[in-house]
Amino acid sequence: MFYVYRLRYSTEAAFNTAMITRGVLIDSQEHGIINGENTLAVVRLGLNPVAQAATYNAEGEELTAATFFSGYHADIKVTDALEFTSSNQVTPSNPMHGVIWAEGAVNL
Repeated sequence: MFYVYRLRYSTEAAFNTAMITRGVLIDSQEHGIINGENTLAVVRLGLNPVAQAATYNAEGEELTAATFFSGYHADIKVTDALEFTSSNQVTPSNPMHGVIWAEGAVNL
């Protein structure tokens, strides 16, 4: 059994701190920040990922500007249930890297 969480923090540092506190990540002297023992995957989508891509006409002129999600986004897959505040846990209607990654998960 595993759990998938889609998360948003103000910065990458805030994300790392929250994940280290929960044991999802470990700050290793030798290897830097690495996955914790019960962490199956961490997908870092980064700061302000694109929500809607810009559109262009045949001449390359922008028709509509791109829009962006605010904050630093990451998805995690872990073997332990975790709790996050409603401001940090998000539920996208169209996940950036699809739903196959999360098939069989307890939390989406």
